Amino acid sequence: TNITVIIGQLVIGVVIDNFGWFNSLVIPLDWKRSVALLFMIIALYFIYKGNKRSNEETNSQHF
Repeated sequence: TNITVIIGQLVIGVVIDNFGWFNSLVIPLDWKRSVALLFMIIALYFIYKGNKRSNEETNSQHF
């Protein structure tokens, strides 16, 4: 859950930077930032899958 919040904050930060909202410096979304966001989303997916598998293994051992 904590990782999801952090990634969400980073994504919103990139969007705010890209459009210059709140009188911030405009930092356009380039390929480096896009790849970084993609890797964060992929990491979140693997963390979710790992936790789901761990929970399934724990539940199957109790029955």
